[in-house]
Amino acid sequence: MFYFDNTVWRSDLLERGKVRHAFSTRMGGVSTLPHLKAMNCGFLRGDSDENVKENIRILCRLAGCSEN
Repeated sequence: MFYFDNTVWRSDLLERGKVRHAFSTRMGGVSTLPHLKAMNCGFLRGDSDENVKENIRILCRLAGCSEN
């Protein structure tokens, strides 16, 4: 099953297998363009590289993994 963890969804099956993971939503990011608002993690959508990198950092922190 899945559960909502603040800004991301997680799978309890993956948690049991100790897999660091998170399924992003549009919530919790820094993007501001109307069609990308919040958690855009794609560099080719018209958002600034700085916003995309920060969104990726946020998502990795929430998933408990390194952004590398």
